[in-house]
Amino acid sequence: MNSFKDVDQSRLVLLNRFMEEYRESPDKKGVVEKYEEILQDITPLEIFSLNDYSTETLLSLDQIKSEAGKFVNLFNHGLKKFSWNRACSPLMEHFLKENEAIRQHLGTMKEAVKTLNDPQSKRRFRASLAQLAVVENKFIKMQNILFPIMEKKIPSTRPLTVLWSLHDDCKALMDKILSHLKQPETDEKLLNKQIGEFYFLLMGILYKEEHILFPIASYIINKEEWEQMAMDAAAFPAVLIEPLPTEERSRKPGASDSHHFKDLTGTLNFEQLALIMRHLPIDITFVDEHNRVTYYNETTNRLFPRTPAVIGRSVELCHPEKSVHVVKKIIESFRLGLADQAEFWIEYKNRFIYIVYYALRDEQNNYKGVLEVTQDATLIRSLQGQKRLLDW
Repeated sequence: MNSFKDVDQSRLVLLNRFMEEYRESPDKKGVVEKYEEILQDITPLEIFSLNDYSTETLLSLDQIKSEAGKFVNLFNHGLKKFSWNRACSPLMEHFLKENEAIRQHLGTMKEAVKTLNDPQSKRRFRASLAQLAVVENKFIKMQNILFPIMEKKIPSTRPLTVLWSLHDDCKALMDKILSHLKQPETDEKLLNKQIGEFYFLLMGILYKEEHILFPIASYIINKEEWEQMAMDAAAFPAVLIEPLPTEERSRKPGASDSHHFKDLTGTLNFEQLALIMRHLPIDITFVDEHNRVTYYNETTNRLFPRTPAVIGRSVELCHPEKSVHVVKKIIESFRLGLADQAEFWIEYKNRFIYIVYYALRDEQNNYKGVLEVTQDATLIRSLQGQKRLLDW
């Protein structure tokens, strides 16, 4: 079995029946025994094809997440014996090395938890956990590099939505623990509970990647796509290991170099236009009237990561589940002419970020898309008085 087309539909019928019966029956053990034979050979491709993880599922995201660990344990035997190529690309090997480094780091932290009542041990643990905060870079790579490619090749994007939500849960829990550790007085019982939840949540994410997500990726992503993803990954820090060696992506515009962008306000060749976009003090992303991302500018210090894999992606898939309803509301209001802009400001990594969404319309007032403009306004907010002289 090397593609979703090869999934045996008769097996899927039985697996879907198992999921329903297990969820509804008080005799869980009896249901498992009844379907034991088919569970022994379940594959990652079959899991991604289950009704519960389809776009049409009636299960809520929270319900799927609450049951995920239990079902993964039941599928463990089949997942562990499923054969896949861990060396399908240097990037896959890099992902696996990152996971192993994270596991090792968690192992050292697990020992430190035993002596948290000692102030010095608590400081060491806090420093160790802060080091692990770079795991966010791993999540960002999954969401911006791997997920966009897989979305085009899997039966439903729901499993990726679940994983993204687990990433958010993990980050939120880490922030809670770090905040708790900074307090002069800590609730040791609550702290140990949170640390335990964090450990099992992150370990669970790694397991789901290595036994479900990565095996599927190894079968459905081709060589050229892996190479492009590796170039995209170079823009993100490695997590607890050395960066992946890769060729730098060319910044030269494509075949349109000989043409010019002309407007009433002037003319630019495409090299000039690309340079201007790259040096703007703002990050922009354009979503067309079909709700597809068609452009972003690649600035030096981009606040929220983008990769070429985002081009052509549905905007709904570019956001975590908890904020998709807001995105939909903005776009629909713009499309209906009920609003022309929506603005937000947030605190992010100790910076003050100002975000505005603009509705774009042509001369006939037809809706043509949304322009997202993001700016780090931290310095601007702090300015006082005047500066009229050059100081260099």
